[in-house]
Amino acid sequence: MVKYLFSNDWRVSQIPDILEFAAEYALTGKVPTGAPANFLTNIEPVHRYYLSLERLSNNACLISEGRWQEVLLNFVNKFQYPNARTPDSYNEIVHEGIQIAPLREAVKLLYALNLIDPSQSYLSSDEIADFIFYNDAVTKAANIDRVAVARSIIDYRATGHYPPSVDAAARASLSAKELRYLSEMMGVMEKSGCVKIEDISPRIKGIKLSFNGVKGRARGLIADILTNESFWKQPSTGDYAEIRSSCMCYSDTHLSDEETFLYMQDLSRDDQFRKWMLYIAGKSNKTANSYVVYLNSLNKPVGAPKNSVWPGLYCHVMGQAASKTVFGVEGLAEFDSIYGWIRNVLDGVTVVPEGARPTEYQAAVNWAAQPSVKSKANLSSAYD
Repeated sequence: MVKYLFSNDWRVSQIPDILEFAAEYALTGKVPTGAPANFLTNIEPVHRYYLSLERLSNNACLISEGRWQEVLLNFVNKFQYPNARTPDSYNEIVHEGIQIAPLREAVKLLYALNLIDPSQSYLSSDEIADFIFYNDAVTKAANIDRVAVARSIIDYRATGHYPPSVDAAARASLSAKELRYLSEMMGVMEKSGCVKIEDISPRIKGIKLSFNGVKGRARGLIADILTNESFWKQPSTGDYAEIRSSCMCYSDTHLSDEETFLYMQDLSRDDQFRKWMLYIAGKSNKTANSYVVYLNSLNKPVGAPKNSVWPGLYCHVMGQAASKTVFGVEGLAEFDSIYGWIRNVLDGVTVVPEGARPTEYQAAVNWAAQPSVKSKANLSSAYD
C-alpha cells in the first residue's frame, strides 16, 4: 500500500503567526523574536518546503504583507503527489503512477456533491482517505469523472458498499501518524477559508464548503481551485536537488501579468530604486541634470516569450542620445519571483537580479547618497 508523506508540524492553531515567523526568516535569515524554541529544527523546514518560503519567493513576500490566506489557497490549489518532500516518497509515488492534488480534489468533490444533493455536501476524514487517496478513479485517472465519484460516495453512505476502484482495506492499515496527516490537511484547508471542519457524527469530523471566510483578492483564487486541472511537471533529470527546486518553484504563487505590472509601477515611483537605475544605466549619465524613470507595459525584455506582454522599466536621461535604457529584468524572464525581487530592492536588502552584482547595488547606494549627486538629480516620474 502506498504511503503518502505529509507533516504534523504545521502548527495550524498558530496560523497566521507561525507563517509570519517563517516568512520573516525566509526574507531576513534571522530567527524572529517570539518564534518557538524548535522553530528551526521542526517548524521552519516544513513551511519552507510546503509553502515555498525561499529567499525571493512570492509567497514569503505575500505573507509578510499579511496576505497569508492567498498563500494557503495557493497551497490548496497546487499541493500534489508526487512532490519532492523526500527522495524516497517522491520515487514511491512516481513508481506507483499516482498523480493527485488531494486538497484541490476535496474542494471539487464537495462542489460536485453540493450540485447533486446539498444535504450530502460534506466529506468525512474517512471518506477523504477512501475516495481520494485510495481511489484509482482519482489517483490514476487521466480525466476524473467527479460526478461519478460523488455519486459513489452517496451510494456508499446509503449501502456501505465501496466501488471497485476504492482500496477498502487501505484506511484500516494507516498508522496513527498517517491519520493525523489527514487532520492536519483538513486544518490547513480550514485556515485557508475554503472549508469548515464540522462534526459529521459524534466520533467523526469532516469538511464542508464555506467560502465566507475568503476575503478581498483571495476570493479570485477559489475559481482557480475549482477549474484547475494542471500538475507540476517533473523534470526528466535524476538530480534530486533539481527536482526539488522545480517542485518548489511550481508551488510558489505565480502572479498575473497585471499584478506584476502594478508592483513594478510602484517600484518605478521609489526614489531609492530610481537612483539605482541611474547608476546601472551608465556612469556617463551621472552628470545629466534631469532624469525620468517610467514604466512601459508594451515592451518586453530580451528572453521574454515572443507573444507575451511584459512590463519594462526604462530610464530616460535628458540630453542623452541613447535616452532609453531597459533595466535588467530580462534575467527574470523565466522566473515568477519578480515580486520578491522588487520587495528586496525596496527594503534595501543587497539582493539583486541575476546578472547584477551586489557591489553594483552598494555602489549605486553610495553614489546616490553623495550631496553633489543629490543636488543634481531632479527625479520625476512619467508613465506611458
